Amino acid sequence: MQSVHLAGPKSSLVLAAWEHAFAGDEGAHSLLQRPAMAQMLAELDSAVALSHFVAFIVEANARGAGFWRAMRTAADADPQEGAAVSA
Repeated sequence: MQSVHLAGPKSSLVLAAWEHAFAGDEGAHSLLQRPAMAQMLAELDSAVALSHFVAFIVEANARGAGFWRAMRTAADADPQEGAAVSA
């Protein structure tokens, strides 16, 4: 438990976990700056690109849903978490 406290505020840790689960890495950068999205945008066949994009979003939501629910619950009690969720 002490190592969690040393790593930073719970709100930052939960947000980083959600970012990693949803997008594959941490950081407040756009999905457009992530390698998987860049590869999709480089696809010349729009039907193929759309298919990959839909699959990415479906999988990302499945991976991140549990963290998002935890963040929404924590936002009720923690102002830092509330700010992170509403940003």
